[in-house]
Parts: sequence; C-alpha cells; structure tokens
Amino acid sequence: MFRLIRVKPPNGWNAVGWELVIVTAGVLIALGAQELAQRQHWKLEVRETRNALDAELARDLAAFEYRLSQRRCVDDRLAELSEWGESLEAGSPLKLKSPVPGVPGFTVRTAVWELTDGEIAARIPLEARLNYAWLYDALKTFDELRDVEGDAWEALAAYGGSSRLDEADLRAMKTAIGKAEAVNAILQGVKLSLDKYSRELSVHPESNIERRSDKIIAEWNRELCQPLL
Repeated sequence: MFRLIRVKPPNGWNAVGWELVIVTAGVLIALGAQELAQRQHWKLEVRETRNALDAELARDLAAFEYRLSQRRCVDDRLAELSEWGESLEAGSPLKLKSPVPGVPGFTVRTAVWELTDGEIAARIPLEARLNYAWLYDALKTFDELRDVEGDAWEALAAYGGSSRLDEADLRAMKTAIGKAEAVNAILQGVKLSLDKYSRELSVHPESNIERRSDKIIAEWNRELCQPLL
C-alpha cells in the first residue's frame, strides 16, 4: 500500500503563500517596468524621427517656395523667347542680349523619409503618417516637374545663339516653351497640396535657403530675371 506523505513547510503554509505573492508581484513589477521602458523608448524614437522628417520637409518646402518666387521671371523670359522664335520664323530675327538662362533651384531631399524604419513609422499616429505620405508625394510631383522643366530649358538654351532655324527646330522650340509654360502654371496647384498637408503637420519652410547656399545660385537667379530682348 501507498502511504500518503503529509508535507508541511518549515514556516507554515501562510509563509509560502506570502512568498508566492511577493514573487508574483516582483515579476509583474518587472514586466510593467520593461513595458514602460519600451514605451518610452518608442516614444523617443518617434519624436526624434518626426523632428528629422520635419527638418527635411522644412528645407524641401523652402526649395519649392524659392522656385515659386521665380514664376514672374520665368513667364517674362518665356514670352521673350516666344517673340524671338516668331522673329526667326518671320525671317527677321531679333538678337538676344545674353544666353538663354536656366531656372536655378534646389533639389528635393527625401533621405530621411526613405530611411524611416517601418516599425517607427507604424507608431506615428495614422493621420500624421498619412499627411507625411501625401506631403512627400506632392514634393515628388514637384521634383518630376523640375525634371521636365530642366529638359525644356536645356533645349531652349541650345537654340540661343541661332540666327535661323529650320521648321523642325522651330517646332521643337515651341514644344519646349509650351512644356516650360505648363510647368510654371502647374506649380500653383502643387502649392495648394503642399500648403494643406504642411499646415496639418505644422511644418513651415525654412528661411533664407538662398543665403545659406552657394552664391552661384543667387547669381543665376539674377540672370534669369534679366531681359533677353
């Protein structure tokens, strides 16, 4: 037969119970402290990431505003180039005062956005995350427009020293002028999107982007605003 052995703790069952309570409480406190530490860690990561994103966007918005400020000069130069093209077509070419300028500006930077860790991004509140995505999308559109514009002005510059153009070149020049005019007009629509999403994020363009850049940018901008005819 089996004998039932009765176990009796040295300090009694009450002591065992208290020890279990203490151990359990210690485990729960440790887990709670760990969770709190992780929460604080991610909160800090999100804050630092958003600060970096906001700084990058402030600079990109300044780049856009700089280009937007050139619209009047761009319109004036394109109008002169159209007049010049018409004079070539009519066989009574006008003479340009200087080479056809480009439209100087600043590149759009997206490195911080592209390198943002997925887990950190997922912890940014949904509305803010969407506003960041839409804002960067609008900046991508601006960047693509700048590429189109750059190609158009490069084509126009190639015709700058001409006193006569054949029919194909005249068509190509008109096409380039049309593309440059379209980009200049579309920028106002891009601004509406940028203003909306940057306002939601409380991000503002940084100031004096030209002052803190290479002096050649300011020089090129002055050339853009000088009459060609």
